[in-house]
Amino acid sequence: MFTATQPIRDIVAKLEPAAAILARFEIDSAMHGDQNLQQACSAAQLSVEQVLEKLEDAALNRPNPNELSLTRLIQHIVRVHHRYLRERLPQLIGQARNASTKTPAKSTAWIEVTLLLEQLRTSMAAHFEREEQILFPYIAQLDDDPRLAYLSPNASITNMADSIFLMAREHELIDAALRAINVLLPALNETETGREFSEAFQNLKTDLATHVHIEDDCLFPRAIRAEWAAKQEN
Repeated sequence: MFTATQPIRDIVAKLEPAAAILARFEIDSAMHGDQNLQQACSAAQLSVEQVLEKLEDAALNRPNPNELSLTRLIQHIVRVHHRYLRERLPQLIGQARNASTKTPAKSTAWIEVTLLLEQLRTSMAAHFEREEQILFPYIAQLDDDPRLAYLSPNASITNMADSIFLMAREHELIDAALRAINVLLPALNETETGREFSEAFQNLKTDLATHVHIEDDCLFPRAIRAEWAAKQEN
């Protein structure tokens, strides 16, 4: 699952206990997030194979999202996936913007990639705000006390299914933005800068795919069922 050349930031995004595991080896995942695991281990005079073994063990024993409570699942989404995207997207935008000034022959493609990433960041910020300020607190309240199931996610939506449909629709629009960026990558991969950017972008796509899967296939269906069951009892 993990490799020695993988950035620490991406490892932490994919595995919730990774930051704590690395900390036991005195590797600060926040400070060294942009380094790959090999670099961090070399600097700390550690065996990268030993660290990888601990990470793989944790991955194999990672709890199934459906075994977590709704509240714990929300915490995982916000602390791992939302945090990763908030940190990683600005870095990718900076990479693309810098590349547009250093590679004149490809500047048009880099500018287009930068604009698409900026649009994606704006969309994700609005999406996260709706989830974290409206939908997620409602689900957490439902998880804590089913009697709160009659609370509306917001004034304009009368049931959680409608709010979740909106979130799922936004996931589709985000996926369309990622595909638009992906179309431009082959033209950029002719340079080392382009290849490094492509690898970082693919890691972001992988994290987003996991993120969307957890919400669409685990959190949202369970939340709808929990709300329905609570209303039947009241």
